[in-house]
Amino acid sequence: TLQPTMPALPDDADRVVVDPARIDAAWVQQVLQDAGVVGAGAVAAVSVAATQASPWSRLTRIGVQYRPGTPGAGTTAPTALLLKRCGADSGEFGRSEVDYYRRDYLGAADAPLPRCFDAAFADQPRRYHLLLEDLSASHRTGDDAPPDLAFGLALADSLAALHAHRWGVQRLQAIGQAVAGPPEIDCYLAHIAPGLAPLMALAGDALPAAWADRL
Repeated sequence: TLQPTMPALPDDADRVVVDPARIDAAWVQQVLQDAGVVGAGAVAAVSVAATQASPWSRLTRIGVQYRPGTPGAGTTAPTALLLKRCGADSGEFGRSEVDYYRRDYLGAADAPLPRCFDAAFADQPRRYHLLLEDLSASHRTGDDAPPDLAFGLALADSLAALHAHRWGVQRLQAIGQAVAGPPEIDCYLAHIAPGLAPLMALAGDALPAAWADRL
């Protein structure tokens, strides 16, 4: 079971990691200690791998070495971390992904999420970072997975676990949110509408006329 473990922290522009080259053992120690993962003096050294860039973010892999006898080293205390950064070159974005880990799914049972140990968002200039558990050794994306019933059901179960955690008016109000209304739905549909026609054209005759009308 992968669950977010990071405590809610206030926004602070000074906390957002801008240059991963400045990450050191002291910073990782403090972050993991604040998250309640390790005690004082647990982190002996860190290694910072080359940054992987995409149009939306920058990813940096961080290896963590612990001092002998550190409780949970390699299990509850991670030896591989993934730093995700978004900045001015990442297009339009808000604080939603930071809230995703810091607020929306804290305490969610069986949430299909990697553990998040730190997150910070700044509005001026707009940027944020997430420090996540690096699961690349055991997990992969589903982009090339054959589409079958078992895979589809697994995805549905995962989404259901996330939706159930904030389902209903009261659970949304607890985090200062409300049920989506016409303005929010119209905004979402306007965002995805340009992609509908190409998808329908690609489907061609395989898309029944009744489905096409409904879409």
